Amino acid sequence: MSKVRKKIPAGSTTSISKSDIQFEKIIQITGFIFLLACLSCLAIIGIFDLLDIMETTVSLNAISFAFILFTGTSSGLTFGMGMVIKNNREKKRKVFFDWMIGEFFLCIMAIFAVGIYQ
Repeated sequence: MSKVRKKIPAGSTTSISKSDIQFEKIIQITGFIFLLACLSCLAIIGIFDLLDIMETTVSLNAISFAFILFTGTSSGLTFGMGMVIKNNREKKRKVFFDWMIGEFFLCIMAIFAVGIYQ
């Protein structure tokens, strides 16, 4: 007996709504905003600390440490969520809810890390 494979007709494609495309773009833009915030903070610390341009000294205190930690990990999690949603659009609500819970726990751990750091 031969196995029969079902082929998808060339003319039919899966329909993607405009809201799905906008949601994916918003996730990507959010990831870039987190990444830009993290890199700008690191660049400011690097410019003022390493090059000694001005008489001011920049030190890594608890607030800047928490900011860098939060924005860096949030950027990675957001880009990861965007890729998972792009590959599996049917489970986007579950993935987004899991991401929100993950961000909540990340914020709690960042608060505790800053508390321990001080």
